[in-house]
Amino acid sequence: LKESEKKNIYIDRSDSISNISKLRTITNEKDVKDLLISKGFEIIQLSSKSFLKQIELFHNAATVVGLHGAGLSNILFSKPETKIIELKPSHVGSMYQKLGENLNLDYINLTSPSQNIKLNNPNQLGDIKVDLNKLEKIIS
Repeated sequence: LKESEKKNIYIDRSDSISNISKLRTITNEKDVKDLLISKGFEIIQLSSKSFLKQIELFHNAATVVGLHGAGLSNILFSKPETKIIELKPSHVGSMYQKLGENLNLDYINLTSPSQNIKLNNPNQLGDIKVDLNKLEKIIS
């Protein structure tokens, strides 16, 4: 694909059936999606895509934006220098960043302080509010 045909994608987790999906959300996700759509991003839900389609999406992506979680495992199929922007609480580990660095991806963490951490095991849990100004600068 030509660079102009590569897609910018946002991983939308609103279809997640995980029993903890509501314990880790983006409180201003509508604003995040609106900003990304205005910049030409496609909003995708991975659960509706076959495994081969997921490979194709990530392989042909120019930029991938997503909340910390299993959906980012698909960066394994991204081409070197693909821009990956992980939205995550500041206390969450760096497993996807390490994967991205090993794959020579342009990996960026956009961290936010956690809000409303539920349960006694906050390892990946907690809501975040994404700084839209920072996100816009990163994707521009």
